[in-house]
Amino acid sequence: MDTSEFLYTPQFKDVLKLIKSLSSIKSVLTNDKLLCEIDEELYTDCLKCFFSLLVERKRKNKRYRFEGLPSNLKIIDENGEIDFESSVRITTLFSSNSLDFFHRMVADFFFEKKKSTVPLNNQIFYISCSSIYSKEKIDIFLINKDGNLRVVDDNKRIFSVKEYFENYVFSSNLKYPNIEIDFSTGTRYDLQNKLDRWAEELSRIVQDNPVLLTGAISFFDFLGWKGLWQNSNTIPLTEITKLIDSINTFTKERTAEYFKDNPTRETLSTFLSISDTIAILTPKRDSVEALDLLCLHAEIAKYVLENSCKLGYPIRGAISYGQYSVINNVMIGPGIDECASWHESCDWIGAHFTPSAQFELMKQKSLISNYIISDYEKIPLKSGYPKLNFCINWNISEDEFDSLRGQNRAILPYISAKYLNTYNFLHRQRKEDFYGSPEDEDHK
Repeated sequence: MDTSEFLYTPQFKDVLKLIKSLSSIKSVLTNDKLLCEIDEELYTDCLKCFFSLLVERKRKNKRYRFEGLPSNLKIIDENGEIDFESSVRITTLFSSNSLDFFHRMVADFFFEKKKSTVPLNNQIFYISCSSIYSKEKIDIFLINKDGNLRVVDDNKRIFSVKEYFENYVFSSNLKYPNIEIDFSTGTRYDLQNKLDRWAEELSRIVQDNPVLLTGAISFFDFLGWKGLWQNSNTIPLTEITKLIDSINTFTKERTAEYFKDNPTRETLSTFLSISDTIAILTPKRDSVEALDLLCLHAEIAKYVLENSCKLGYPIRGAISYGQYSVINNVMIGPGIDECASWHESCDWIGAHFTPSAQFELMKQKSLISNYIISDYEKIPLKSGYPKLNFCINWNISEDEFDSLRGQNRAILPYISAKYLNTYNFLHRQRKEDFYGSPEDEDHK
């Protein structure tokens, strides 16, 4: 095999994936078996990574060329002399399968190489731990920085354990056990075992101690759900399943964009679909303000309304801001109660902000630049409900609205208000789009 077949430019996130895979193979950590005997593909990937990092490092310092196969490699400098130390290191890795070389090369290549008496300095370990925000298992990479345990993300940002876990894994009101690691004692296997036991304890705490998170909550309710199966012109179950899947995908994509600095890379928005109701919940984090979360849910609501109605499925909803907790498909908390109480309060096809969300919007009204959030004084609340002003600015064409309305063979009194109120809102939006402002008296 030619050495050129091994060459590529390893990215740090790709190296982390290899470290994750290696951490789960205990017999390799204890040197009981060779990696090539257990997982030949992983062994080859580690070898390619080591070789490529070595080549890149040599190229940065001097001009080198490489002769021979990886199993008998000679690294020759610009003076024609063989770099025996490096040649022996990679040849030894190939023949004896020693992963110490791999971890040392990763540490030296991606982090500043300096003389240190600390064993395993800058070397990276992996654990998997449950997060209170998503209840998912998330990947966490720990690094030895001069004898101190730190967290490193895939952008090579370094965090203290306290900062990382309090901001991204736990909440400030949920205590977690500290861990002390002495890198001068024990093998890499011993250290990995201790870290794994710590991660298991952390996960148990998350699962056994549900906490109330603060964030944005959206409920959407399909209208006319009970008679949906009677529609012989479509296949409702198939269409709505695809629609719900697309809403879930859109929610994940937009959430990832709003939380692009989130080092855990977890899916922070919880998405639930139960019978005729869709629930979406997104927790507040330090990097994202309440207004950001409400803007995120406004984007999601606009997508839900427009895509549902274009397919012929009217829907309405509400967005609140408050405390909640989710275990499996069970939701509790004052924010949940408020959103559930208000999402059926409007007599239209649309979505509005509940009082808790409206208070947040009013506090930062001058900062609202999101055109999706509309200040509309005629939100058609049912009798007895107080006035609300903020709703979602969405739209469909006249033909699409006619098609949606036309599904009702007779517009009876109990459904007429929903369509008339929706028409008035959409018509107001069309005038605003056409004339620039609905308050422009010259065009009324």
